[in-house]
Amino acid sequence: MPSERDETDRPITLTRAGISVRLRQVRGFRAEDRLARQIGIEIRQRRRGRGLSQGALAALVGRDRSTICRWEAGERLPTVPAILAVSDALRCEASALLPRVFTEED
Repeated sequence: MPSERDETDRPITLTRAGISVRLRQVRGFRAEDRLARQIGIEIRQRRRGRGLSQGALAALVGRDRSTICRWEAGERLPTVPAILAVSDALRCEASALLPRVFTEED
């Protein structure tokens, strides 16, 4: 008899350029999409907290405003070097832009 839990309910680990983030997938959402949304939310909140426009942040990190917009909307996952550049521009630790804790609920 099949379990009520689907493959997508299992926690996974996403690794890029040596940085690993453990995520719990949600049905209908890829883990990478969820990570992109969480990072985008952090970038937007910290950018607004610094009083910067998307264009101003883009100029500081050497990207287009549309790229910043896509990151904040969770449409694109920034690369590790991009996260480092954004964290420098926003004067915060790179880890502050990453999700805190994703755990599986038992």
